Parts: sequence; C-alpha cells; structure tokens
Amino acid sequence: MKLETAQAEHAEELAKFFKKFPIHGPVEILADRGKDFFGPARVQSDTHLTYMLRDDENNEPLGVASFAIEEVLVGGRLRRIAFGRDLRILQTRKAVLGWTQHYLPVMEEVRRVFNIEHFVSVMNLHEIKAMNAFIRPRPGKRPLPHYYMHRRFNLVSLHGRFPWAPTPLTSLRIRRGSGHLEDALVDYIVRKNRAKDFSLVNSKESFYDLLGRWHGLKI
Repeated sequence: MKLETAQAEHAEELAKFFKKFPIHGPVEILADRGKDFFGPARVQSDTHLTYMLRDDENNEPLGVASFAIEEVLVGGRLRRIAFGRDLRILQTRKAVLGWTQHYLPVMEEVRRVFNIEHFVSVMNLHEIKAMNAFIRPRPGKRPLPHYYMHRRFNLVSLHGRFPWAPTPLTSLRIRRGSGHLEDALVDYIVRKNRAKDFSLVNSKESFYDLLGRWHGLKI
C-alpha cells in the first residue's frame, strides 16, 4: 500500500470513491460531489490537502482523509486549527491496517508543517465502528489518535415545497430579504458566532470571505 497527496486530477476518482459511503442516521444520506471532490474543503479554507491510501496491486483507493487549515476563535483567541474532513476507509482488514500505519505520521506532518495547535473533526454518532475506534477507551495496541468530545449537535435538513406548504407556526413570518437589512444581518451572524468555538466567522471580513468561497452564493 502507498499513501499519496491527492491532486486536482484525482477529484473525479475520489468523488466516486466517496459515494460508496452513505451517512447513516434516521434518514440515510448519500453524498454525491459530482466531479469536484475538493469543493467543500475549498469553501472552508484556501489551505487544504487530501491524502489517499492506494492498493499497490490494482492502484484502487482504499481510504481518504482531508485537512482544512484555518484560524478560528477558541477560548476567546485565534488559534490555528486543522479540520479533519472526509475520513473514509474501506471496511477490509487490508485497508484498516494500512490506514492505521499511515494516519499518525500524516497528522504529525500536518501539525509540523502548518504549526497546528488542535485537530478538530465531526463524527456521526450512528457510525458505531468509528466511535469505537476514535472516542471510546481501548487497549493501547492500535496507534490511533484519541478524540475528546467537545459538544454534540444534530444536523437538521429541510425538505418541502415553499410557499405552497401549510404554515407550521403562525407566529413565524418568512419574507425575502432586501439590501437595507444586510448590515444588521451580518452583525447578527458575527455576534452569534463569536460565542462559538471553532467558528469560521468571527468578523465581518471573515463572513464575506466565507461567502465569497461558495460558488453561486451571494448576499
């Protein structure tokens, strides 16, 4: 097995590999990135890199992990963080053992090159195997990083037809925004995010920078 840094020409191959792993939960979600695997990491940060684990025999991908490097507020001050993204490993003995061998050196390289203070990632509580591997106590035989839980949250998605759907709460009113509301809206978003650790938005400048990374999204 070999570990390599993914390049732009690997985007379609990685997107196809990523699509093999549904996100489990009350509703099963299949992430389809089309031909642009690197899109979400590019939105998060200008500095990002992806590692691929390949099989020597057939050159097929066995695993992938990305890191997005960003300065965010933690405990009231800016710190350089590596956001771990897109960790996917085929559930075969060969893939799991190969990734175990390579993962810690990769994290150490990222920490050293980018002067990282913390690694942060998001784990799905429905992925029992991942929880057992990274969070719950285990014997020291497998050299894997140990994650500490910062907080829990629920991912909520909305599906429906607006405005033809019936109004669920008569006390709420939804209307189209206009230009004169922009300053108040941005101030509100920045103020709410300053109280949250690891938020990418901590100033007006960071808000507009993040907005500009989203293809086709405008204020």
